[in-house]
Amino acid sequence: SFFAFQGSRQGQAVLAANALLLNFQQVMAYALDGFANATEALVGRAIGMKKYAAFDRAVRSAGVLSLLIAAGFCVFYAVFGDQIVHIITNIESITMVAHRYLPWVVILPVASVWSFLLDGIFVGATLSRQMRNTMLMSAFLVFLPVWALTHSFGNNGLWFAFVIFFLARAFSQYTIYRRYKYRLFQKFGEDQSAYSQMMNKI
Repeated sequence: SFFAFQGSRQGQAVLAANALLLNFQQVMAYALDGFANATEALVGRAIGMKKYAAFDRAVRSAGVLSLLIAAGFCVFYAVFGDQIVHIITNIESITMVAHRYLPWVVILPVASVWSFLLDGIFVGATLSRQMRNTMLMSAFLVFLPVWALTHSFGNNGLWFAFVIFFLARAFSQYTIYRRYKYRLFQKFGEDQSAYSQMMNKI
């Protein structure tokens, strides 16, 4: 709603172009949510069975696949983005504006993939409170301030704040995830030196 409101203040063409381009993000989000949902189930199962190795394997496998899919979306949008825009609308004023801001859509998959993946981990690990807190922090302490500092750049500032929002979510969630992973490892009683060596490689 905030995104739409700010776009509307810059004219009908920008509002329509933003709405069109956000569909690219939503399609990508549906695809990545499939991996997030699978991660929820696998992480929850591993924790329930008290098997740290299964937990780590599920996270790593989902991470690799999610990143590959996200990178694929980046390439697909970069190559076919303009054609997709013209399929959705033939109104020249909108297609011209959408073309101008299409690069933001191209980089969004790799910027947002991490928060989608970590959402799945958090849900599977029943860390819903922490997930809520990182969302609120990223929205109010990162997205809004960044937008306030860059709104003079118009729609580019809005899209930039949107990308930073996803990166902030990923960073804050990953900080919590590392601590949780360490506690999980300690609880399951596996070799701590092996864990330390693994974490140093991340």
